Amino acid sequence: MSALPKRENVRRLLELVPDEDLATVEKMLQGVVREEARPQRREWSAVLAAFDSAPEDDEGELSDELVARLAESRRAAAEGRVFTDEEVRERLGL
Repeated sequence: MSALPKRENVRRLLELVPDEDLATVEKMLQGVVREEARPQRREWSAVLAAFDSAPEDDEGELSDELVARLAESRRAAAEGRVFTDEEVRERLGL
């Protein structure tokens, strides 16, 4: 696939981003296009390649503690005890 259809797809996706998320997307894109970010991008490609080549059962069994924490997270979400994207950004200073 050439770069042009990919660029058009990115533009279409950008139009779907809610207004309240535009600042975050802008920061992400700035990080991708900055010169100093390019070496990091190559490193990230290596990480993704490692994930792609890892066996599916690489993680093994979930611990009882993790299973309990996942269950609590699901209960919290079902009860509405969650943070909005905006609240998370505020807490992280984004």
